[in-house]
Formats: sequence, C-alpha cells, structure tokens
Amino acid sequence: MSSQRRHIPGVYKKTAATLMIGLMSLMVMSKNSVSEEITIDIREQGLSMALMSFAEQARCQIYFQKDLVKDIRLLTSIKGTFETVDALALLLSGTGLKYKYTENHTIVILEDPIARKKSFSGSDSGLPSSGLIIKNSRPRPPVSGHPDPIDAEKDSDSKAYFEEILVTSAKRLQNLQKVPQSIQAMSEMRLEKFGADDFRGYSRVIPSLSFLDRGPGQQKMVIRGITASTSVTAGDEPGNRATVGIYIDEVPVAFNGYNPDLKLFDVERVEVIRGPQGTLYGAGSMSGTIRILTRNPETDRMAAKVSGQLSTTEQGGINIHLNGMINLPLVADKLAVRLTAYDRTISGYIDNVLLNTENVNDEKTTGGRLGLKLKATEKLTVSAKFLHQITKLGGSSSSNINQGVGILEQVRAVEEPYEDKFSIYSASATYSFEAVELFTTFSLFDRRIIDTNDFTHFLAQHDYNPVPFYARNTSDIKNYSFETRLLSKQRENYEWIIGYFQSNQDLSYQQFVPAYGFDNANGDISEAYGRRDILFESELTFDERQRAIFLEGSYDLTSNLRATLGLRYFDYKQIFTIWSNGFFAGGYSQYQSSLSEDGLNPKFHLSYQISENSLLYTQAVRGFRLGGANDFIPMDLCGPDLAALGLTEGPKGYHSDHIWNYEIGSKNSFLNKKMLVNASIFYINWSDIQSTRRLECGFGFTENAGGAISRGFELETSFIPLDSLEIIISGSYTDAEFSEDVFNISAHKGDDVPGVPKLSYNISLDYSFDLSDDLEGSLFVAYQHVGAIYRRAQKRPLEKSSAYDMGLVRFTIRAKNWEMSLFVDNVWDQRARLFVERNFEYNTPIINRPRTWGLTFAYTH
Repeated sequence: MSSQRRHIPGVYKKTAATLMIGLMSLMVMSKNSVSEEITIDIREQGLSMALMSFAEQARCQIYFQKDLVKDIRLLTSIKGTFETVDALALLLSGTGLKYKYTENHTIVILEDPIARKKSFSGSDSGLPSSGLIIKNSRPRPPVSGHPDPIDAEKDSDSKAYFEEILVTSAKRLQNLQKVPQSIQAMSEMRLEKFGADDFRGYSRVIPSLSFLDRGPGQQKMVIRGITASTSVTAGDEPGNRATVGIYIDEVPVAFNGYNPDLKLFDVERVEVIRGPQGTLYGAGSMSGTIRILTRNPETDRMAAKVSGQLSTTEQGGINIHLNGMINLPLVADKLAVRLTAYDRTISGYIDNVLLNTENVNDEKTTGGRLGLKLKATEKLTVSAKFLHQITKLGGSSSSNINQGVGILEQVRAVEEPYEDKFSIYSASATYSFEAVELFTTFSLFDRRIIDTNDFTHFLAQHDYNPVPFYARNTSDIKNYSFETRLLSKQRENYEWIIGYFQSNQDLSYQQFVPAYGFDNANGDISEAYGRRDILFESELTFDERQRAIFLEGSYDLTSNLRATLGLRYFDYKQIFTIWSNGFFAGGYSQYQSSLSEDGLNPKFHLSYQISENSLLYTQAVRGFRLGGANDFIPMDLCGPDLAALGLTEGPKGYHSDHIWNYEIGSKNSFLNKKMLVNASIFYINWSDIQSTRRLECGFGFTENAGGAISRGFELETSFIPLDSLEIIISGSYTDAEFSEDVFNISAHKGDDVPGVPKLSYNISLDYSFDLSDDLEGSLFVAYQHVGAIYRRAQKRPLEKSSAYDMGLVRFTIRAKNWEMSLFVDNVWDQRARLFVERNFEYNTPIINRPRTWGLTFAYTH
C-alpha cells in the first residue's frame, strides 16, 4: 500500500499498514463534555505526541492504537478556541482516522477507510501549510446547537476547517491565501528554523525585501527597489524619511537607517506586505510595510518557555542567547499577564589594528516585554504592553580592506561604540458590536541612539595636523500615536473599514565633534569660533504633527469578482529649529522654519476567485513619503560648494515624494494541495525623489530631484514531492532605474537605482522523521542568494557589494515538551560585503558574520 501526504492544516503522512497493535491511555485530571469550549495550542509534531498534548490541554482521556498513528505527522501549528468535537475534527482532518466517544466519556481514535479514501481524493479545499498559526473556522452547527458524537464522527474531515490561516495585514483577520495582495508571513516556528533572531535573519528569505546593513539597529530597508536615500549614513540626514513602514504590533517605529531591531523571541509572526500601504498605514509605507507581532497574554492557561543558544563564530568568539517567557492567568478566562525576557552576548569578529583591539564589533542586547490582557465583558477586551530593549555595540562591522589591511580588520584612531535603547508603552481596546467592531490604540515610542564615528582622517584630508577626532551623534525620539478604527464584521458580499490616525513626534538630533589637542597642534584656531577643541556642535529639533482619515471598502460585484476602493487624507506640519557652533560652523548660528503639506492617496483593487484554489488580483495604489528638514550647512566650510550650485545657503527642507504601484498577482494551489504557487508582477513610477546631494566639504542636504521606475516580479512556491519532505523556493527580480537625469547624485537616465539587488532567491528543504515513539527529528537546509548592489549610480568597483550565497543546516530532535538543535550558519564561510559606505575618502565595506556553529535548546510547559 503506498502512502500519500497532503499538505493542509491538520493533515498528516501515513506509511504502510502497521504490524503490531499497542495501546496507550492518556489519563488526565478531569473529563470534558462534547460541547465544552477548549483552548489548544499544538505545534507541528507527530500525531501521537499531538494527541497527548491535546489530551493534556483538553483535560480528557484518549485511547488509540500506537501503531495506528505511528507514521502520521501534523504539519502546522493549531491554535485557537474550539468546542471539543471541532478541535478533534481539525486535529484528525485528512488522516483517514476518526474518533468516537464511549459511554464513559473516553475518546477512542479509530481508522476510517471511507474518510481515508475521501481525504486523498482532492475534494477538500485545504490550503498548503505556511507554518502559520491556524485559527478554527467552525462549521455551521445544526439547529439543535451542537452535533452529537455520532454526527461529529461522520463529519471529522469537514472542509470548513481548512480555510483559516490568518494574517492581519489589512487590519482585520484574513486567510493568507485569500488576501489579494503580495504578502509573506513567517511564524515563530519558521523563524526558529532559519535561526532568524532579528531583521538580518529573516530579510534574506523574503522576496523583494533587501537592506543596506551597518549593524544591529542600523539597517535601511528596501522593498521593490524603492530606497530611502543614496547617502553614506542615515545619521547625517536625521530628517530623511524611510520608504518602508516598520510596526511592532500597532506601533509605528520606522526611522530611516536606524530602524529598531527587535529580538524575535515569543513573537506570533512577522508579516511583510509588499507594495504601497498608503491607505491603511499612511506615510512611511511608500513601498511596503513590515509588521512584527508579539504574542498576547492568554487568559485560559498557564504557559512557560525557556530557551538558549550556545555558539561559536570562527575568527570571533562565543555567543550566548538566553530567553524566558511565562504566561499567568490572574483571573481565569478574564485577566492574564505575560512576561518575556531575553539576553544576547554576541562576539565580534572585526579587529582594530591601530588600537590593537580584537573583536571590536561585539554586541550585548537585553530586553523584555510585559503584557496585560483583560476580558472585561464578552464584548470588551482591553490590553496593555510595555516593551524595552537596549543594544550596545563595541564598534562597527566595517573593514578598511581598501587601505591594505585584512578583510576582517579596520583602522580607527578612536573607539566607535554604538548604543540603542528604546521603550514602547501601548494600550488598546476592542469592543464588539452586533455588526461592527471598534478598535482603539494609543502608544508612546521612546528611543535614544548614541553613535560614534572616527573622523580623524578628515583633518589630514583638509591639511590640518591630525589629532584623535570623532563625531558623537545622539538622537532622541518620542512619538505619540493614536488610532481608532471601525470595521464591519464579515458579510457575504461587502466589508469596510474607516479610521482616524494621529501622531505627535518630537525628535532631537545632536552632533558633538571634539578634537582634543587640536588647538595645540594647529595654533589655537578653534577658540575664535566656539569652545576650545570643539570643532563642531549642533542640535536639530523637529516638532511634527500628523493627522489622517482613512477608509477602505470592498464589494462583491459577482460571486467571484470583488472590487476594493481605498482613500487616505493626510495633513502634517513640521517645525524645526537648528543651531550650530564651532570652528567648522563658522561660529554660532540659529534658524527656525516650518513645513506643512496635505494630500490624498487612493487605492483601486480588483480580485477574481477563479476557483476554490486560484485567486487573481490587480491593483493601482499610490504611496507617499512625507517631506522634511535639512541639517545646517556651515558657509565658512561649504560656501564654495554651495556657490557652485548657485546657492547662497543650504536648502532648509524638501517636500514629499510619491509612487504609483501597478500590480498583477495570483495565488494558487495544485496537485491536490501538494503545491502552492504565489506570484506577482509590479511596475512602479517614482516621482520627485528625495535624494541627497553630497558636498566636497563633507556635509550634504536632501532635495527633490528626478524620477525612477522599478519593475519586477516575486515568486513563492511550496512543494511536497515525497512523504516528510517540504521544499520551498522563493525569489524576486527587481529592475530599478532612473527615468530621468538626477544631477545631484550624478545619475543619468537609465542608470540603476543604487542599493537594489536585481536577483535574490532562496531554497529550503525540511525533512521530518520519527526517531522513536517519543522522539522525532528534522533536518532543515536553506540556501540563500543575494544579488550585487552598488552604493552609487556610477557603479564604481570599490563601491560594489558583490553577490553572495549563504547556507544554513539545522538538525533538530524534538520531544513532547523540549527540543534541541545543532546548526551551522554561513556554511561556506562567505565574506560578503553587505554594504559599502563612504567614510570621506575611503570606502569601508560592512562584512557579514563568519561561519557560526551552535546548539539550541528549548523547554515548553
């Protein structure tokens, strides 16, 4: 008898008929009625272990033949609140097994030849697994209210359970495969398989998502070729805007070039939404949105988890990860608290040969979250969260290989520490009316970044006697945001959402540039312009107020064709004050100015459900990015450069730029749900680009200049060719080029937009097998290719980040409550140049982490 495995929620593999019959009895503390609601959280594992976990969580007694379930696997996590019969139906769907209640309330698992034959006929509407959490879609009960045990037994493979792989990208729960949009989501389980503990870990496996990487918390995200800027570092342009929106839960946190890099322990999932989200998410989501969704407290059960990782980096040192989580119901089914804590000690691998310091780019990160959830009534739920994380780096991951040292070496006259500390305070409430749901959230995002850069060589470049010389940049960010939205509950042929958003952001950017000993070495020349040996100091303060009203509605024109229209009106005002002092500023100066703007952003969308397994969609969406203010440019130092441009002073600000995104996409499943294929093709027209003009004096400013187009495609496939084997292949091709000359960055029509890899793809294989009755194993192998990028449009060889390939191998042993993994990351020990930044006259590439070997362990209660 041949075996088949179908890749749908609650579906399993089964091999040849068993030869031995065993009996296992799972005894628990109490019995469960047929109609009682239970909450379960069962991860991907063998059916035997899944049934044991179900019995424990449902507090019931189950009998089954050990060999009957021996070679059957649950391929996705199952989480949600169900009636007992519904939960059992979901657990056994597609297995060819059935359940039966006995007179003494014991559940017996039996083989059902009819159900088994039906489960492999391809007649159901199951969806291929994506590793996401699965919520129940309960079938409509009979008139009596609940099915009796006999009817439940007959309907244990009901199609209604296979529809609910959920994401919340559209600010309502939706089935991922039914969302007519280019979205990829990674559950915590899949993140763990990739060893993805931060943005760098998951970004390489998301089509059309790339990044310019200067280290933890210092990445510029790029989606579909729309870059934030072509500058050296975001620290030089504090007013610049990101083109990708970053959200932690409901809190906007994006900050161009310095996006907070939350450690990914105890998260529900990460969602990456490709394409403009200017309707529901507004400014900053011009090319897409990344959402990190942390886990909420659970009011119905106590849970705990501890995990750790011990690894070693070649030419580096020891790395230690520690994690802990506890969930405590304080009042059963009413009030719960969830506490998460983590610590990272990560070795460096770059040596400073001038200061004779090894592994300068080491990292220490500590963080935690506290969540509180209150189910005040059946209709009202209130939640609050506090999140805090602090990251300290000993130095930069950049190399001075172009100055004649090794690729893992740098030449710096002063240390370059980096510190990033942020906190999030948030509260939300949901009230469920009969036909609509009201959601309101308020948050405070509080962050401080201190970044130090060695500028010693700048003095020699400008014919001064050099002394140790550095710039310390301090950014203080406080962003208060409020959003309330009213959304319709599910209707047969329409749905809508309307909301109001407001944010008040205060940003202070301070630059302090001392060169102690400069006056003694250069004839006491700085005191005439400010404090002795303080060559430059400045502060920029931004006071920004933004408001927006948004609405989006969908209507079924036919049973298969749905139209969606969206609109967002925004207005904002920014007041900025800049003062500067010191030798390079030409003495003290101060000025204040303001910017204001408003506008509309529409969305047009059509989707067509070709069949139960195929969806086609097309859309035209406008995305935008707010304008901002420029840093002060000292005339004494930069006057000639500005005069050459016909300017008497540096421009004080710049206005918003925008894109139109045109897209066609499709989501499909084939081969009796054994293959998933999602694809999208896009064309983007980018106007009034915010681009940075660098001056020879070392300063620069942002202005609106030129346009660009970006076109490409994204492909995601998941395939099950054999029992126990899942293959995932995904990738993207992006061709982003300037559509007109952009003189401020020396780009010409037809030149590639800098910082965008043309071709990126990844392949992963996940093979699972049983080691014993109580242990299972899995082998996960991943290969990732990232295309080459250039720092500037001119494509200078020394400013090129060549294409690179990364490999990951992970072997896992898993039992009921614990699991252990052995892994090797960067299998071929690649020395990838992630990004080449310009440090005045030198190009300094950022180098990736060398090959790392390690062990992980996790225990769940």
